[in-house]
Amino acid sequence: MASRSNPRSPRKPPGRTSSMISSPSWIPCPSPRSFNNLVYKSDPKVEVPALLVMGKKDYCLKFPGVEDYIRSGTVKSVVPDLEIIDMPGGSHFVQEQFPDQVNQHIIKFLKNHI
Repeated sequence: MASRSNPRSPRKPPGRTSSMISSPSWIPCPSPRSFNNLVYKSDPKVEVPALLVMGKKDYCLKFPGVEDYIRSGTVKSVVPDLEIIDMPGGSHFVQEQFPDQVNQHIIKFLKNHI
C-alpha cells in the first residue's frame, strides 16, 4: 500500500485494491511496426501442427476454388503440418452432428502432438 507520508504516492480510494498495472502504458504490446512484420508476411506459414475436421457436405466447399484448394493439398503450402479429417455425411457443423467422433479426433491429435 502507498505510504501516506509521501505526497507523491498515489492515494487509493476506500475499498479499492491495488493493481500491478497502473496505466495502459504498462501493458506489454508490440509496436505497430513489429506487429505489421508479424501479421503481414509476404510468405505466411503456419508453423505448428494443425487439425481440420470438416464434413464432406460442408457448404464452404461450394465457394469457388475452396474444395480444390483443400482436397488437392495446396493448403499445405501454407499449413505444412495440416491433418485433414473428412467426416462422411457431415456438414459445416460436424462438431454438433458427431460430437463424440470429433472429440476423439481432437484427443488423438493432441496426444500425438503434445
